[in-house]
Amino acid sequence: MTESTEPAPAESAPVAPTETTPEPATSMQAPEPEDSARGNRTPSEEAKQYRVRLRETEAERDAHAETIRELRQQLIAGIIERDVRVKPDGVFAKATVDDFLTDGKIDPARVVEIATGIAATLGLQSLPATPKPDPSIGPKSGEPAADGWGNLFDRNTR
Repeated sequence: MTESTEPAPAESAPVAPTETTPEPATSMQAPEPEDSARGNRTPSEEAKQYRVRLRETEAERDAHAETIRELRQQLIAGIIERDVRVKPDGVFAKATVDDFLTDGKIDPARVVEIATGIAATLGLQSLPATPKPDPSIGPKSGEPAADGWGNLFDRNTR
């Protein structure tokens, strides 16, 4: 065999990723091992760490509870507008979200009952009814649509 005078192919350098993955939140990380961490800290430092984690967890819990309350209020407002036909702000002036719950869940019948009573007591004005579609207006089923905006840019219709 003859010796090759060609240089060996250079190994390609590893390509650095352009995107970095975000670090998980500290509240979601696993707790430190007790054996190594406990030997270097005093009991008061360890208690302080647990108090800080507790406060962070409580703040997160409170934020989630507020989000759930806001979502419930939006759902209740939708039921009030759809079924009672009054503005929900007037109803929420006299009732809270908790008044419409049964076993922690929204009870639509209870929402209608309470909202109707509050609307009658306060004399809230009914919202205008949404007009129903009129089938006598527009193309009948099976008939082609009349010339309209849809055919404006169609080259074959000139």
